[in-house]
Amino acid sequence: MAGKSKLSYKARRRWSLVILLVGLPLYIVAVVTVLNWL
Repeated sequence: MAGKSKLSYKARRRWSLVILLVGLPLYIVAVVTVLNWL
């Protein structure tokens, strides 16, 4: 990182969107898998 340790607002929004888009399907798959085990 060149001097800037804090992410900009736009970068944080982009990363939060990426995490949401990737994490939500993974979360749903995990819940369905656990429910199938019960």
